[in-house]
Amino acid sequence: MKISVIIPVYESEQYLEKAVNSVLEQSLKEIEVILVDDCGKDHSGEICDTIAKKDSRVKVIHAEKNGGICKARNMGIKAATGEYIAFCDDDDIYIPGLLEENYRLARDYDADMVKFGRKLIDVTKDGTIVREKDTDGKEKIVVDRNTKYDRYYDIRKKRYLTNLWNGIYKKSLIDKYGFEFDENMKFGSEDMDFSVRVYDAADVIVVNPKTYYVHYRRDASSTSRKFNANKIESLLTTASNESVIWDKRKNNLTEKIQRNQMVAEYVRTIITLQLNHKDCPYSTKEKGEWIKKIAACDCMQTEFTRDVKRGIFKKDKKSWLTIYLMHSKAYVMLLFVMNIHQILLGEKWK
Repeated sequence: MKISVIIPVYESEQYLEKAVNSVLEQSLKEIEVILVDDCGKDHSGEICDTIAKKDSRVKVIHAEKNGGICKARNMGIKAATGEYIAFCDDDDIYIPGLLEENYRLARDYDADMVKFGRKLIDVTKDGTIVREKDTDGKEKIVVDRNTKYDRYYDIRKKRYLTNLWNGIYKKSLIDKYGFEFDENMKFGSEDMDFSVRVYDAADVIVVNPKTYYVHYRRDASSTSRKFNANKIESLLTTASNESVIWDKRKNNLTEKIQRNQMVAEYVRTIITLQLNHKDCPYSTKEKGEWIKKIAACDCMQTEFTRDVKRGIFKKDKKSWLTIYLMHSKAYVMLLFVMNIHQILLGEKWK
C-alpha cells in the first residue's frame, strides 16, 4: 500500500461523498481511505458504510463516542498500513494528481515529508464565496538535515507548515517517534503542531509549490472563527514545540529578527482570533492578564537589542510594534492597536 488517506468524519453529510470521491478518483490507485466516524448526530456514519460497500479500498472506523478531530486522526494513524500517510477533511477536495505526483517526489528524494500548495476558500453561512487564497510559493524546495533549519523561516513564511492536509508523511517516521495529535487541542492549532514536530524529526523534506488541495473555511462551522480559551492554550503549546526548532538555528542577526517575527505572529493571532473576538467574555483587564501570561512564557522570549529593533523595523513594522509593546508591558495598548487594525484591515464576513 503506497498511501493511507485518513479522513475524520463529523456531521458532514452534505459534503462527505464529494470529498471521499475526490480521493478515490485520484490517478494513484494503490491507496486505502480510512474514514473515522466521530459519532455525529447526522447520517455521516451511514454514508461512510455505504461508500465502503462500493469500494474495497475504503475502511470505516466507528468511534464509540465523540472524541474530537485529534483523537479521530490518531485512530486513523494506528489503523494505517500505507508507506505514507495523507489527510483530508470531510468537506474538502483533492485536486487530481495530488497523490501520484507527490508520492513520486517522496520516492525520488526518499522524503520523510512532502508539503504542497493549497487553496483556501472562505464561504459565508449562505454559501457565498467571499475570498480565495493560494499558498504563496513558486519554487520547489528540497532540504536535508544539514539545511532544513536554514530554510525553515522561508518555508514557514509561505504557510506550508500551517496546515496538515497539504502534505504526505512517511509512516515509518511517525511510528519511530510515536507522533500523534495532541488530543488536548480541541479547537485548532493541532495541524501546525504536528507539522513542526515532523519537520524537526525529518531527514529530508520536499516542498512542492503546485496547488493540489482545496480547503473550505465555512463561517457557520469553522472552529478557527469561534472563541475558546483552549485555542489560546493550544497556540502556546504549538509555539513551545516550534521553539525547539528556533533554538537549533544559528541565532545570527537575521535569525534573531525572524524569531521576533514568529513570536509576534503568535501574539497577533491570539489577540485577533481570540481575545478581541466578539464572543470573548473577558474584561479588558483580564485580557491584559492573558497577554502578560503569554509574554512570560519561555517560548515567547526574544532578544530585542538595538540592532534587532532596527532590523525588524526595516523589514516588518507590524512585528516591531507588537514586540515593542510586549517588551514595554503595554498590554492593554497592544489590545487596542490590534483591535483598530482588525476593524480597518482585518477579514470581513458578509
